[in-house]
Amino acid sequence: MPFAKRVVEPTRVRAASPGSSRADTLTGETPRVVIDRELTINAFANRALVTALRQLSNLAKQADDICAELTDECQAVSQRTGKLSGRVSDLSQTIKALDSRTVTVRE
Repeated sequence: MPFAKRVVEPTRVRAASPGSSRADTLTGETPRVVIDRELTINAFANRALVTALRQLSNLAKQADDICAELTDECQAVSQRTGKLSGRVSDLSQTIKALDSRTVTVRE
């Protein structure tokens, strides 16, 4: 089983209320700031959207890294295949140059 190169975990999209600290969001404590309800709803929606966009951005970066590694591995395989093809071609020419009638075979 291969080792994990990347660990991708989703984060909560739940928005923190305006005025709350990051610690409040992580601990789940209720913020003590009271703000207009419509403003609070808009702030929650904006925060959730920003968090979702951040997650998509991180996902796109991970996908780019995976594709870059895959490209590097494919190029390495292509180079090795080219070298091997050259060696096989050289052996093929050497075999064609040998004349089986002139070579003595031991019994």
